[in-house]
Amino acid sequence: MAEDWPWFLGPRHTGVSGEHELTLDWMEKTPPVLWKAPIGTGYSAPSVLGDRAVIHHREGNQEIVSCRNVGKGEEVWAYAYPTS
Repeated sequence: MAEDWPWFLGPRHTGVSGEHELTLDWMEKTPPVLWKAPIGTGYSAPSVLGDRAVIHHREGNQEIVSCRNVGKGEEVWAYAYPTS
């Protein structure tokens, strides 16, 4: 993703990307998968700024906020806290 998406619904809070010349038919020209990461349930859309993506999800009885490098998918940091 070339445009930063630092908060919910993107930089203009509209859910619309300002990128141009995007492929609209992904069935015809599938984008490559750069990396995959395990994620729990109840996940949210990531917030992306520069080379970092932050995502919130749940694993068992824990909520987790984690940050990954968008180029390689490597975890930069994670914070977990208990839930009921």
